[in-house]
Amino acid sequence: ILKMADYPILESTLAPYINHLQVVKQTRGGLCGFHSLFNTYCLLRAILEKKTSDQVKYLLKLRSAFSFWKYYYTVRGFLLEHLKKNGQHVDVANYLKDGSLARGDLEYLVNKHPKNINLKKRYSSFYLDYCTIYYGYSHFMMGTPKIAIQAQKKIDKFLNSKQDGVLIIYLGLINHWVTFIIHQRDSKFSLYYMDSNNIPHLSIKDEDAYKTILGNHEERCRILNKKKNMWKVKLKFHMSCDIRKVCVLMQKIVNKETTLLRECLSEETGLFFKEYSSPLASMVNVFTSKCCVADPQDFAGMMEFCSSKLTNATQEQAFAVLKLVYKWLLEYKPKACLLYTSPSPRDRG
Repeated sequence: ILKMADYPILESTLAPYINHLQVVKQTRGGLCGFHSLFNTYCLLRAILEKKTSDQVKYLLKLRSAFSFWKYYYTVRGFLLEHLKKNGQHVDVANYLKDGSLARGDLEYLVNKHPKNINLKKRYSSFYLDYCTIYYGYSHFMMGTPKIAIQAQKKIDKFLNSKQDGVLIIYLGLINHWVTFIIHQRDSKFSLYYMDSNNIPHLSIKDEDAYKTILGNHEERCRILNKKKNMWKVKLKFHMSCDIRKVCVLMQKIVNKETTLLRECLSEETGLFFKEYSSPLASMVNVFTSKCCVADPQDFAGMMEFCSSKLTNATQEQAFAVLKLVYKWLLEYKPKACLLYTSPSPRDRG
């Protein structure tokens, strides 16, 4: 595990197991994706290097503006060439200058940039993987069950392995990219969080959050000689609330107190049935929480449990719950699902 005693770490009272590292502060809008990639590369090199002097070198780069801009222009040029080769009919230079890094572009750079490819080859015996997760307005926004399940399987594989390694999680917020890195060594886990805004979200009290965000925005406006934008302040306030919530969830996921799939499924069923009675919504959340962490051999029993608890719902509502839960878990635990036959329309009663 990295020795971080002399490295500046922001206070993290809300999620005490998370190391919130200070990094190069973002001074220009739209570059958070590049900052996230840079921060990941530097910390990854610090973890992988064996010599203390090399570890310190890359930790220092995390706070070096010169190192970031050198990395940015190299990576940006590589991405520009890729976009031109693919016949982009937009002004890609201006797009990348002020536009935020799209998910597809970020994933392309993670998988295809020479620095990352060389790193994987050089440390091929070291477990190294990544996934992207999306969170906004207090909800995981994974798009489809398939995306959530793919991320869950990667997390499961890493947390259950005994191999030393790193799982990189690029977290897409409302309009911002941040990074979580889970480092396993000798079956011990360390969790690192990096955000180019350098705001101590994890130590802010709820009642002080808006004031802190406003102060940070005013300071940035003074530095850049720009007018205050209250719409951006409100957006960043919502983002701050999301960061605090998702950091707590990530800590629980690493500690195996919950799972990404459980949270996603509970939210989807909860939103799906929000117009129904609260007892039904509560029951759905209880069921999905149990089902997503159940052993495969318990799957059939969990489906029966769901059926028995849906007595207060109409037949259509009950069938919809069963169908939704089965749809998610069919991909997540296919062998277990074979123990149970998906309800047919004639069995809706």
